[in-house]
Amino acid sequence: MEAMAPRVLLVPHRLHDPFGTGIHRYGVELIRALAADDSAAEFDYAVASIDDPDVAVGPPVVHIAPPRRVLHAAWAAAQRPPIERFAGPTDLVHVLTPAVPVATSAPFVLTVHDLLPLRFPSWYPARQRWLFKRAIRQAERDAAAIVVPSTAVAADVADGTDIEASRVTVVPEGVDPIFSRPVSEVDVAAVCARHRIRPGHFFLFVGAISGRKNLVTALRALAIVRKSGPDAHLVVAGPRWHDSDEFDAEARRLGLQSALRVTGFVSAADLPVLFAAALALVHPSKYEGFGLTPLEAMAAGTPVLAANTGALPEVVGDAGMLLPPDDVDAWAEAMTSVKDDDVLRRSMVERGRAWSERFTWGRAAAETAAVYRACL
Repeated sequence: MEAMAPRVLLVPHRLHDPFGTGIHRYGVELIRALAADDSAAEFDYAVASIDDPDVAVGPPVVHIAPPRRVLHAAWAAAQRPPIERFAGPTDLVHVLTPAVPVATSAPFVLTVHDLLPLRFPSWYPARQRWLFKRAIRQAERDAAAIVVPSTAVAADVADGTDIEASRVTVVPEGVDPIFSRPVSEVDVAAVCARHRIRPGHFFLFVGAISGRKNLVTALRALAIVRKSGPDAHLVVAGPRWHDSDEFDAEARRLGLQSALRVTGFVSAADLPVLFAAALALVHPSKYEGFGLTPLEAMAAGTPVLAANTGALPEVVGDAGMLLPPDDVDAWAEAMTSVKDDDVLRRSMVERGRAWSERFTWGRAAAETAAVYRACL
């Protein structure tokens, strides 16, 4: 009688996220890639969904009955009930982010995207910090393996937790092929008209408007750039976070309201088009555990200006410009160069596209499946 394939339960924080955060996209893309990987014949994958609508991700979705807030509180306070009570017996659980300590009686793998709630607690609400701390403490005690997206996060885990290096594996994230597909001028015109922006005359930031993303540097640099090129604008594609007031106040102080367009969340269909229409992506974030947006921008053929902090040097390499996050003059000079120097832009486009090809979700799935084998 043929042995049954080991069952691996994949536990994203959310299958559906209206804001399309990087952590959410990691979960969905990895699940889909695992289902398409050779390991799909080796493992029996299932996906746990708590309070989420149906989302087609490949493997069967198991709906967990208790409400999210009730279940999270029970897990954090008492580490009960085990998720197997609702999802059925499983051989291995992979928790795709430490948003909450998922109770399980099976061996489990945890993906740690960063340790920001521990390193910079003021950036996060109290409940989120508490749940994160509980999840990390659980991992210190019980996790069979830890997956991290970069060597920067691996170093943070070594310095900031009691998790042994032998349990940590670096698995870089990938980029969706949709970003490397050609974009038509018709699509550019339509998307830019819908968002009321002018193609080829704006710098783009994609992500939440929060203090961590350090958008005040981009605003201050733009104010300098506009002294010699008043047609330069900044488009911010992302939701407002609880600490976005500083961004709004700085834009008013600098008189940039007419040069600024905040679109809110941008759909997956529109994002590659915005990349194609932008002068460059600006990403002055104080810290990233990976940095999916700069990678996607490079795949789309958009020059990338990024902070030289966290994992961004690993993700951007020498294909983009890396700058100190608070050096406004350096950012202004780089933005002006990319805007005015066509030769530089073409070089950055070519290097970025070539560099981004190293990062695929297929590779991430294969390396993650290797972690599963080591745990079983």
